[in-house]
Amino acid sequence: MDPHEQAYWQDITVVIVVYNSAHVIAQSLKSVENAAEVILVDNASTDRTVEIAKATLPTVRVIRNPINMGYGTANNIGFEAITTRYGMILNPDAVVVGGALGIARERLERDPGCAVSAPILQSPEGVPELYVMGFNEHYHHSLERMPDGPFCTGFVMGAAMLWRMDVWRALGGFDEAIFLYGEDADLSLRATQAGFSIVIEPGAVVKHLGGQSEQPSKEQQWRRHWQMTWGGLYFSAKWASADQARRDAWRIVRKHAAKALFYTLICRFNRAYTNFARTHAAWSYLQGRPSWRGR
Repeated sequence: MDPHEQAYWQDITVVIVVYNSAHVIAQSLKSVENAAEVILVDNASTDRTVEIAKATLPTVRVIRNPINMGYGTANNIGFEAITTRYGMILNPDAVVVGGALGIARERLERDPGCAVSAPILQSPEGVPELYVMGFNEHYHHSLERMPDGPFCTGFVMGAAMLWRMDVWRALGGFDEAIFLYGEDADLSLRATQAGFSIVIEPGAVVKHLGGQSEQPSKEQQWRRHWQMTWGGLYFSAKWASADQARRDAWRIVRKHAAKALFYTLICRFNRAYTNFARTHAAWSYLQGRPSWRGR
């Protein structure tokens, strides 16, 4: 490792939240092994995730949660332990390429008003996964054309982002009411409303398997559709209006309950299962049940 690379790694701590991530964690850890510290927050995995992590990177610091506490809460726990100037959130299915963090860190060094600097996420085939949000918008969308250089946005995906720790602490980290999905959009909005910028660096690349952080299973399928639905409704209530969120919830209940019944009648049980998960999440939201009920 050259002296420049060694220098920028020394004030970056990487936090990786895992839950049954044994199939991907090794490659993620290898890509950040030179960081000042790597903190693995385990959400009560039942597979060999922690064992593989320790074998791959013996210096990794492991924080074990007694139950699955969700993505945002687990990242907050990891970030509470950071003592360096910068903290990196990295999903276990993401791999840092080359000097990506050096580029991201230089942005934070040059611009004290920048809260978070993020790399471009790419699929293993090199296809960019780029979502942005305008500064008068509350919902992010994909960007069709890759920008020529660094650019500001109102949203950054939570799979890979480098935070200035003083800003993270001032904002209070992720909203722990959100178990999974939507916490990155919420924190992005809070950062920009507080007057900070978010910059995406196309020269910095992180390979992302996408949706592989947890071993696929029926439980994972249920959690994904349930939490995406509940999180979307919570986000809508917080940033649009409670009335709008309730209208959306009733629409989801009517639409997806009908779909669940239809797919059951024609024996398309996998489709029925996902539609029932969305129905159950929306109904739970209407009943005031918290997001952890869908874990």
